[in-house]
Amino acid sequence: MDNTKMCCVGWDCVCQPKEKGGLGIKNLELFNSSLLSKWKWRCLNDLSAPWYNLLSFRYGSFAANILYGDGRERLKHESIWWRDIWKTGGVEEGGWLGNNISSVLGDGNDIDFWKEKWLGMVPLCDLYPSLYNKTPQQDAHISDMGIWDSNIWLWKLNWAKALDDSETETALELQQMLEQVRPNRAVGDRRRWLPNTDGFFSVRSAYKALQNKLEGAAIDSHIVAALNRLWKNNVPSKVSIFGWWLLLKKLPTREALYRK
Repeated sequence: MDNTKMCCVGWDCVCQPKEKGGLGIKNLELFNSSLLSKWKWRCLNDLSAPWYNLLSFRYGSFAANILYGDGRERLKHESIWWRDIWKTGGVEEGGWLGNNISSVLGDGNDIDFWKEKWLGMVPLCDLYPSLYNKTPQQDAHISDMGIWDSNIWLWKLNWAKALDDSETETALELQQMLEQVRPNRAVGDRRRWLPNTDGFFSVRSAYKALQNKLEGAAIDSHIVAALNRLWKNNVPSKVSIFGWWLLLKKLPTREALYRK
């Protein structure tokens, strides 16, 4: 006997928050990614954790792996755990994790000058691609891009090839931007989680960021407003679910069954 039941409403709609027309049921795939992304966040920030030095020695720079996807060529030789961690929120998933992280300058020893978002919301390699292509310091940290002279920080940008007039003007613009900031040798670098106003990561905010990124088809605002009133009524849950089906036009009527 076939016990297969018909799915009247798509899972992407069911997992939407109630205020957006769904049932607020947790999407386990997104929730798993949110939990795994917490490990990525810890790798970037728990510098004093007992496992930090071991993992960084084994897998290399966490910033390079996590924020801009280095290490892909070594993945087949790594543990299943690290492969899952590396892929979560990475380039294969649109880079959503790195897009939600910015770097806060401290001593400059752990922030990649060109590839991380530390001066504005766009990496300098994307903001100045022609300069990035001509620098021999593509993988340099901020602390490698200048020198301290009597407690005064001096930026030193080097170029592998001669700059044309346009690039020279762009380099001057970059230099003027850099003059507004300087490393602070008294504190270390840190990362900021953009979805939370306090800058700290939470699984809940990561799940919400994923929901917003993978949002399903939008439901008419008038229907959403009616659904919000429906959930506030003191009626049995079966009645509320029936009303939800009705407003979404997902009742298994003969017409709907014929279309399926």
